[in-house]
Formats: sequence, C-alpha cells, structure tokens
Amino acid sequence: MKNRKSTSAPLKILKSAWLALKCFLHENGIDKSSILAYYSIFSSFFLLIFFSYLFTGFMGTPDNALQNIYPFSPEFFQQIAPVFFKHASELTDRIGHLGLFGLGVFLFMGIMVFKKIVRFVNDMFFINTKRSFFIKRIKEFGLLIIVVILIVASFFLTGLISTITTVFKEYEPTKSHIDSALIQATNGFLIKYLLPFLITLLFFYILFKWIPEKKVAAGAAFTASMFSALLWETVKRAYTYYLVHVSLLRKMEDPIVAIILFGFWMELTMGIMLYGAKMTYLLDKEKNA
Repeated sequence: MKNRKSTSAPLKILKSAWLALKCFLHENGIDKSSILAYYSIFSSFFLLIFFSYLFTGFMGTPDNALQNIYPFSPEFFQQIAPVFFKHASELTDRIGHLGLFGLGVFLFMGIMVFKKIVRFVNDMFFINTKRSFFIKRIKEFGLLIIVVILIVASFFLTGLISTITTVFKEYEPTKSHIDSALIQATNGFLIKYLLPFLITLLFFYILFKWIPEKKVAAGAAFTASMFSALLWETVKRAYTYYLVHVSLLRKMEDPIVAIILFGFWMELTMGIMLYGAKMTYLLDKEKNA
C-alpha cells in the first residue's frame, strides 16, 4: 500500500500540472502574462536603477549590482546587453542627486508591477480582491520588500559560499586531503544551481501562500512552488543558452534588443508564475475537498 501511495503522488502532481496548464490557457493566462510583462518592462527599469543604487554600497560598483539583479548570467550581460547596462550604470551614478523625492518617484513607478501581480494571482484563485486600500498596499510593498530581502540574501550567501570554498582550498589540513577540483565543482554547483533554485522556490512559496486573499494549504503551495521553481530555472538556462550560443541576436549589441529580450523573458516568467498560482489553486481545492 505504501508503495502504491508513493508512486501515485508524482502522478497526481503531473496530473494537476497538466490540468493547471489547460485552465491557465482557458482563462487567458497568456494575455495576463503579457500584461504583466508590459508592466515589468516599465517598472523593472525603475526598480533596477533603484536597487542598484541601494546595493552599490554592498556589491561594489553599479555594474556588479546590476549583474546580480538581472535574471540572466554574466555571459549574457557581456555578450548581449553591455551598452544597455552601461547607460543604466551611468544613470545609477546620477540618481543620488535626485534626493529622497527622486528615489521615492523611482520606487513608486517600480511598484506598479507588484500591484498587477497581486491582482492576477488572486484571479487565478477566482478571488475578487475586496480588501481595503491599506491592506492592498501592504501586500504590494510586502512583496517588494520580500524581493529585496531575497536579492540581498542571495548576494550574501554567494559571498559566504565563496569564502568557505577559499578557506577549504587554502587551509593546509583540508588542502592536502580534498581535491581542489572537487571543491571548485561543489562551489559552482551551490552558487550556480542550488542557491538560485532555493531562492526561486522560497519566492514562489511566499507568493502562492501569502498573496491569495484566502487560506492556502502549505502543502499545495509548496508542491506548486517546487514544480514552478524547477520549470523556471530550466527555462531560464535554456533561454540564456539559446541567446548566447544559438540566436543571431547575440551579435547585436543594442539596448533595444536587450529590452525586447528582457520583455520576452518577463512574459515567460510571469506565465510560469501565474501557471504556478493556478496549480496551487487546484492542489488546494483537491486537498480541501
């Protein structure tokens, strides 16, 4: 009996994933993803400058901050979008002259995408948001703060992993007993694969558990988050590989190209996010039933 239950669990998840895809497409999920992508392009530029200005003190130069915030790899940054980020870095240097009012405007313009995310995630749960203006703003700013915390956590954890790796490579007792290639491979796996996956998983879990204006089962939110995080990381790496190694666009160093590519990526991201919300809804409904 235990064997049957354990083998049926993955099948149930796959069945829910397939049903969620059908519901997502039927309920105009692609159109909603496109709308969110539009707001993301508009808001992300302001948030990009705002975050890079705040994080420059922690990460060094604005270039380092921008590369950590941008969702693609440093390879993409160097080959596809160097001009775009050069101008963004220059603007980051000047934003300090705008004062608190200027920073407030950048933050206000950037937070518009979070307002739409809250609304469309609730749409996936068939919830008509009726809460007060104050509660809605808490959700939106809370989501922004969560993103900031996750970015900072990712940065510090990356630094911690690199420091520990350096210690293992240079500390005499471990240096002679552990192969340096193994240490380097472990470091690469933790920083390049495991840490981004865990950060993405945590973000999706918070999004699917906290944003819907109803009580959502923790198990349903976690299962959908795990599936969505795996999907997102896989699509991200496939998309980046295609752009850097296959697409002809890799030879076009143009800010407009970078914006178009970023816009398409945000549409994929928002689609995966709303799809995950729909999967959470179905799993939660099944659990309650």
